Amino acid sequence: MSYSERIKLLVEIEGSQANFCAKTGLNKQTVSKIVNRGSGVNGDTISAVVEAYPDLNAEWFVTGVGEMWKTDTQTSSNTQVNGAQNDLKDEIIALQKKRIAMLEQAIVKGAPHLMGQLGLE
Repeated sequence: MSYSERIKLLVEIEGSQANFCAKTGLNKQTVSKIVNRGSGVNGDTISAVVEAYPDLNAEWFVTGVGEMWKTDTQTSSNTQVNGAQNDLKDEIIALQKKRIAMLEQAIVKGAPHLMGQLGLE
């Protein structure tokens, strides 16, 4: 199965080329050429499709091998990674807030006259 055929399947799922373009952000002319003429795809097109369909099996989309949609195992693994990334972001934000508070205290102790200039009054 070619890229063109795999994209045709996604277009059918979306109901129209216009819906597919809206979801992926791809140009209508580009999609039309791929679907109607079997034109090749570039890296930007592949990235746009994979990003627009997080449950799409990227290996299937790129190679045609495997199932079209990710299995529950792949999806839960991705969810765990995303959760860990969010936890890490939250931890970094908390540390930055703590650092800001410490800097504010240092300013108050060392240079109270700067509080107004920094909007910390």
